[in-house]
Amino acid sequence: MPFVRVRGHQLAILHGSRAVDTTAVEQKTLFTFYSRAEAEAAAGPRRHELEQILEERHPQVRFDWKNVWKAVGEQLHALPESYDYQDRSRKRFEEGLRAFSRELLVADPRMQPQAGALVEEHRHELELLAWLISWRLQTAKETDRFRRADEFHWRFEAPADGVSVDAEEHAVGLYERGKYPEADRAFRLFIACFPSYAEGHNYLGLIALAQGRLADAVEEFRITAEKGRRLFPKRIPKDSWWGDLATRPYMRGLRNLTLTLNRLGRYDEALQVCQTLETECHDDLAADVFRSSIFLNTGRYAEAAVRSLRLVNLWPDELFVAGFALAEAGDPRAATLLVRAVLHHPRAAQVVVGGRVPKATTRDEWRDDDAGSSLRENLAGWLRARRRPGLILLRKVLDAAPVRRALTELREAEVAWRSNAPNALDTLHQLRDPSQAEKLAREAGLHGAVATRDEG
Repeated sequence: MPFVRVRGHQLAILHGSRAVDTTAVEQKTLFTFYSRAEAEAAAGPRRHELEQILEERHPQVRFDWKNVWKAVGEQLHALPESYDYQDRSRKRFEEGLRAFSRELLVADPRMQPQAGALVEEHRHELELLAWLISWRLQTAKETDRFRRADEFHWRFEAPADGVSVDAEEHAVGLYERGKYPEADRAFRLFIACFPSYAEGHNYLGLIALAQGRLADAVEEFRITAEKGRRLFPKRIPKDSWWGDLATRPYMRGLRNLTLTLNRLGRYDEALQVCQTLETECHDDLAADVFRSSIFLNTGRYAEAAVRSLRLVNLWPDELFVAGFALAEAGDPRAATLLVRAVLHHPRAAQVVVGGRVPKATTRDEWRDDDAGSSLRENLAGWLRARRRPGLILLRKVLDAAPVRRALTELREAEVAWRSNAPNALDTLHQLRDPSQAEKLAREAGLHGAVATRDEG
């Protein structure tokens, strides 16, 4: 439990913890007050602000704020009336600036060949810093009435173990634009500056995944989960999982780890992580999304169908998994489900069967293509045998004249919707209604059809 002690002309909030290797009790400074004005503001009108800051910084610590503020009030006499917070912040900033500037000044590629190699090796980090310097100079003189007052430099002197929103968004933008080497070095720099930045490892895993380095992705997602778990508060109510921002790196790490293990064919490990998602994180829906693909890949078709059928109204991608699983089991519902899948993701269906897809021109088409690519990767174990009943049935659905006519109507309705035409959204919903899929399956003569491996 944190406690307050006088240190010279300062008051420190300390926390004792036992070292794992020596079992000795070590004291960690959680916060320091430098002036009476600061301590009085913290224990009075700005109490909740500082409490929030410290609870965010130290999620594993349980604060007894009543006793903390009582101890601060009893020892106010040890503090000076005022303190130059700007001078302290300036000194720290200038020390870091001088150290960086010195290294950059002496690393002259024209005079030292090795300096040129060193600068080139760190090109992406330096380009990121060049952008950041320009952005900081641009925003330094801006005024914003929504900015919080920080006369005691609480947020500046005790930064969160994370990256500023603008810098993170810049690096995420590099990743989303496919600039993977630049994004990789940016996130590695962030992690070097903030070792507990779990989300950085998640993005390193996503970059590795996009580049096909699945083993590297597994390692990064494991680190994401491990570091993310250490960011938790001591107790998390069941209904706060995912809703609590502190849990998100951990849960993202587990989800992406499961996905990658499935793609690697390490199905038993993936199912173990699914169990953690369900029992610890209460994330049973995401766990079943992964299980449905794993069960299809491993030939557990009845279980794949059960898991995916409960998800199809939430995630239309699961219509493919459900349709394929039912087709493998010879269930006549498969055709209707695959018609529904095609109506929601026509381009993804073409990607899954290996057909040619015209170049995407809209955001929806890009997402549809991504859905198809993800299905191919997540169902790779099942797709190794190309004469699958589900694939044969999906090709029949795509070739059926009633379905092709419906897809034409869908494209027209999507154009109308993007043009804000009245009733266009209602038309889209009607065309994708489950009853419409059943009607089309009947018209195409596919309702109740069961494909076999000998067809095609």
